[in-house]
Amino acid sequence: MTTNRNPRHPNPRLDLVAFLVVVTAGVVLLLCGVSTTALTAGSAALAALYRAWTDSRRRPETPARSRTEERDR
Repeated sequence: MTTNRNPRHPNPRLDLVAFLVVVTAGVVLLLCGVSTTALTAGSAALAALYRAWTDSRRRPETPARSRTEERDR
């Protein structure tokens, strides 16, 4: 039986792979002469996209509300 040590992170390997890809890309871009300002902005954008992607996978789907529940609100 396997247990999930951290329920907020269902796949820690995916987090590690994403981290290594971003770090490698950052090093390559710095070696190619990209400015640190542009690299910072790009890294922040990629981090936000990754966060949105992983959060959407972690959220349980909410059941559809019935008409009576909507009317009672």
